[in-house]
Amino acid sequence: MTTTLRWGSALHVGQVRQVNQDHVLTQEGLFAVADGMGGHRAGEVASEVAVDTVRSDFTEPSSDRLVAAVQRANATVVSLARDNPDLRGMGTTISALALLQDGDRELLGVVNVGDSRCYLLRAESEELEQITEDHSLVATLVRQGQLTEAEAATHPQRNILTRALGIDGDVLVDSWELEPVQGDRYLLCSDGLFNEVDDRTIAAVLRRLADPDEAAAELVRRANEHGGRDNISVVIVDVVAADTELGAAPGRDARILGVVHGEDRSGASPEAIPARPQPAGGSPSDRADTDRDDPAPAPPSGPRSRLTWRVGVFLLALVAIVGGTYLAVTWLAGSAYYVGLDDEVVTIYNGRPDGTLWIDPTVEEVPDPPIAADELPAEFADDVAAGREFSSLDDARRYVDNIREAMDEQDRASGSDPETSTTDAGGGIGGVVAEASTTTTSLAVAPGQVTPPPPTTAVP
Repeated sequence: MTTTLRWGSALHVGQVRQVNQDHVLTQEGLFAVADGMGGHRAGEVASEVAVDTVRSDFTEPSSDRLVAAVQRANATVVSLARDNPDLRGMGTTISALALLQDGDRELLGVVNVGDSRCYLLRAESEELEQITEDHSLVATLVRQGQLTEAEAATHPQRNILTRALGIDGDVLVDSWELEPVQGDRYLLCSDGLFNEVDDRTIAAVLRRLADPDEAAAELVRRANEHGGRDNISVVIVDVVAADTELGAAPGRDARILGVVHGEDRSGASPEAIPARPQPAGGSPSDRADTDRDDPAPAPPSGPRSRLTWRVGVFLLALVAIVGGTYLAVTWLAGSAYYVGLDDEVVTIYNGRPDGTLWIDPTVEEVPDPPIAADELPAEFADDVAAGREFSSLDDARRYVDNIREAMDEQDRASGSDPETSTTDAGGGIGGVVAEASTTTTSLAVAPGQVTPPPPTTAVP
């Protein structure tokens, strides 16, 4: 039986971006999604060039030719960026699916570079499974066991790629060979879909809508409904007819007949799945395949280290940046002081009034004796309430001393109002009554000063 495919696709710029830098490829036996990146319109150029190059370079239905077409696309993007200053720094991901011929058998081939994905919705169980591996920082950390899937989904650096077309003259291409199974449904998509819509919802849409164009359009609608923060590209490919029908469909692991990771393509032994014997005169491919007649072992489920030297250098640089930032913020927070209020008591803090990023201010000391907020002179009250900043602890202490001096002056001023007393004395001279009035004024005297005698004025 000849394998028959049916497909549909949908693209959308999303709700935030102004330019759609994604491109898709849908033609008989060859499908791809490319997600461009770079400066103004450069990402759009990279993804278009990649798709066009794969289309023109995939001249025979084999895994080696499909991988070579992706490598040729990478070389073309690199060359364009080198020769055109406006395109410097452009790049693109790519995930592709193709119908292959292996002797008298037909296979499905998948290739991937970057974080665009290929999913499989299995005919017998209708479970959605990701075939490709993301070439991103967080995906690498997940495979190494340093992050969980849940942590990776919300990680602030989840968009940092470790592999893409256009970055280097040599690109590592991952590839798979799969058994076509009647009723299987494949999904190629950019991260604009799976960053907005979870796998469970994607699977529900793929199960509910049989028409690939309708299902693709619905997935795009869901992504836009959840924010549409990136361009959205979806290609759906259905296996309508194949040698392996639904009733005899093997499990997911038996579907994967061979896998070669980019790091292994140089000649190292591929991992995960043992080789399938080649027919006499068959292709000398170094690809790892399974024997169709024997059950294939599942790929290892534990973390698998795929740390290349580029990833290592990137991680070291990232650690240095994060460490330097932490030290700088810590120094900045610890080098400042301010005088503020703690439970209505004047307090000296180490730090800044609103904190510095994640570092909150701490109590350095409480002046002794304490100063209550309601005792503050008017000229200090607002500054202390807001938090008066200083570059050193000594400056903060001097500011508190100034507050005390102002309070002392305020106390002295409150006791300086004149007190006046009048004494009347009566007496007669020559039968005339005379009245004497004496006025005494008391003055506030500073400690250690000699008190002058009060002035006396006789009033006749």
